Amino acid sequence: MFDDSESISDADLVREQYSDHRRLAARQALWRLEPGPPLVDTVLRTAAVQDTETILDIGCGNGALLAALRARGHAGTLIGVDLSAGMARTAATHAPVAIADVQALPVRSASVDVAMSLHVLYHVPDLDRAAAELRRVVKPGGRAMIATNGAGHTSELKQVLATAADRVAGVRRDPDREVRRFDTLRARDLFGTVFDAVAVIDAGRSFAVHDPDVVGDYLASWSPRSVGMRAGPAWDAVVAEARALIRTQVSDHGAFMVTSRAAILRCT
Repeated sequence: MFDDSESISDADLVREQYSDHRRLAARQALWRLEPGPPLVDTVLRTAAVQDTETILDIGCGNGALLAALRARGHAGTLIGVDLSAGMARTAATHAPVAIADVQALPVRSASVDVAMSLHVLYHVPDLDRAAAELRRVVKPGGRAMIATNGAGHTSELKQVLATAADRVAGVRRDPDREVRRFDTLRARDLFGTVFDAVAVIDAGRSFAVHDPDVVGDYLASWSPRSVGMRAGPAWDAVVAEARALIRTQVSDHGAFMVTSRAAILRCT
């Protein structure tokens, strides 16, 4: 039941988590409730994307960013890369997509105007290599746009999960520990070693969610390995307990609060 040897940067785990669109769709459903402009809009505005530029979306998932660019009438080349064959198939309806690893991008050096990687790089085993690859493919005068999370991101959900895992399975492990390997501060420092300048834009906010199922589905999309467990009856019981805690919170207070500590890095 408990396994401390694997992390969210394990390649097999990443493929499992993103084998199809369902887990990602559950996560996107929660973030669509966040007030203000969607993260994708903020990234595109901050990147100052020009209509004819070549854009590389690393860890493109189901192609939401590529679709947004197409919807805006982007005339330049769009390329997606994802480690998951299932995600790549979905995203390929919007642009050409390669099944590949950010640590070895199948892209020519200095061929991309804007390389984007949004909430992806904490899955990567060798972060130095990934940063070097982004620097390699970006043209002189181009930029890399990175999204990650700072301390306290979704702290309310992580507390619910930790409580449920302890109560039901006797498992005590910080669900946030792996994400901290690529939090905002570490991301800034890492990309500062390969780019000339890194600007950090705070994109976080807190918001209320009134539908407990949206919150529960989001939590259920997480890997059991986030608390050192494996898929199976014990994990199912933890998720059920977490859903009950979320329903109680919404019943007692009218909503479940979610805190985002998202940040965007503009690397030039």
